[in-house]
Amino acid sequence: MAANINVKNPPDMKGKTYEQLKNEIAMWQILTDLDKKKRAIAIALSLEVGRKARQKAQDIPAADLNVDGGVQILLTELDKVFEKDKIDRAYSAYTAFDQFKRKEESMSVYIMEYEQKYTQMKKFDMTLPQAVLAFKLLDGANLSKRERQLALTACPTIQFEEMKSALNRIFGDSTGTLNSKQEEDSFLDVNVTESAFRVNSSRLKYEDRPRSRYRFKSSTDSLRVSQKLNPMISGAVSRCRICDSRYHWMKECPTRIQHINNTDNPDAAEENAHITLYTGADTDLTPGEILICEAANSAIIDTAYS
Repeated sequence: MAANINVKNPPDMKGKTYEQLKNEIAMWQILTDLDKKKRAIAIALSLEVGRKARQKAQDIPAADLNVDGGVQILLTELDKVFEKDKIDRAYSAYTAFDQFKRKEESMSVYIMEYEQKYTQMKKFDMTLPQAVLAFKLLDGANLSKRERQLALTACPTIQFEEMKSALNRIFGDSTGTLNSKQEEDSFLDVNVTESAFRVNSSRLKYEDRPRSRYRFKSSTDSLRVSQKLNPMISGAVSRCRICDSRYHWMKECPTRIQHINNTDNPDAAEENAHITLYTGADTDLTPGEILICEAANSAIIDTAYS
């Protein structure tokens, strides 16, 4: 039945881009049995009156179009009219892709829109290497430094499809704006204290006396100006396996030592220990000014960490 189709009227340009019109003209030429010498004139008369394409077609002598190659002559002249429009559309497609960032949409929706914008850009012969596509997808996802590192760790190769899979596995359909510009470590003005640890048979007692103020860098939860949530895993915020906190993992848990001791001695009575940890090698204070311990039954814990 398809062989009996006879398409006389050429396609018009209403509601179409110039690239779409050219594609439809190519398909129409395959189907139509209209004389080749008449096709260019038929196309010219089908163009919308008052538009740039129709005006350009009217400037071409009918004798020049009334030849076997008349369609190509017409399209060559129309290309000159729409070339600037093509450049403008190409730049718009590039800008839309290059500036696209995730806001409050879910990760899956963000990835879908990212691919759509890249598809529009490819229509103008603009393509990117797989690694660049993957990294731009990651950078535009609006993740924290810790979350980006988690995604990179879950990505076995630097390929766009692998990055898509990693982001979908980790963040799923989670929504919300993530503050990717927040610093990983916070600075605090804290009261440096003289601390003494007294040990007796029942519990550890803690005493502190304010002495001076010292500015230092800390990465512990208790010393952050604004705490950051753990990375999302399977659409939910990951938690500490010891205290169920959403702001650190087990290896950073402040109650980890106590948890280990309780595990080793399940029958032992629960004891509270309050420890102040001072970091920063550039302090002007002497060790004695920072931490003073009584001689009897006291100890200073040196982590050997610098």
